[in-house]
Amino acid sequence: MERLGILDPSNEVHLWCLHLVLLPIINKHIVCWQNGWIHHPIRTERNKTPMQLWIQGLNAISATGSTIANEVFQGGEDYDNYGIDWDQAAGEVEPDLVEVPETTTVLSEAQVEEIRGLIPENVTINNAIDIFTNILNRTLEYVNL
Repeated sequence: MERLGILDPSNEVHLWCLHLVLLPIINKHIVCWQNGWIHHPIRTERNKTPMQLWIQGLNAISATGSTIANEVFQGGEDYDNYGIDWDQAAGEVEPDLVEVPETTTVLSEAQVEEIRGLIPENVTINNAIDIFTNILNRTLEYVNL
């Protein structure tokens, strides 16, 4: 889109519109990949999937009384925060982490909702450029009022 002159990556409005249109597509593809990964057979594990191996492991420890067994089977675990070390020094950056900065907008909530309403349910990578252009034009109309 940069090459076509549609996207200016240094313009905050362009980035906001890009995130609005493309992040749902990217997230949908990530979930699709994740589901494919956890259900793919692993040859060296007798063609069991990672999900099957995880369930098999849970079954193996279910009656052991271990902490993890209790947390999984009794629902005492906060899975959204699982693996986060709150005592770790803040500000340490993971070398493979890609940080996507938050984009902001000067639009009102009503304007944002109207613009979100212009995005169809069936956004694909094939029609994303057209949708991005429409969203960008409408957003620029509001910004330039």
